[in-house]
Amino acid sequence: MTVPSNAPAPSGPLAGLRVLDISTVVAAATLKVRIDRLGAAINKIVQSPDIVEKFGNLGAIPRSEGPMEFGAFLANEDARWSAVVKASGVRIE
Repeated sequence: MTVPSNAPAPSGPLAGLRVLDISTVVAAATLKVRIDRLGAAINKIVQSPDIVEKFGNLGAIPRSEGPMEFGAFLANEDARWSAVVKASGVRIE
């Protein structure tokens, strides 16, 4: 499968991508009520039949997570990639 608007480019799964993360980040001082409102709007969009169909056509399954889940994801990624960097011996000069 290719992306119709850019036919020579393979879709994520054909390119070997298993997961593509797209995140929304706000300033740390943002009020919780605003974060909740933004999260609800994003969830509504991500779960809409239109978006589910469009992502599905690209071989993707859209999903949305809240701030706590995203924080856990970031902590996991930090630990994962820190271990890779340490094992590689790469040094910043």
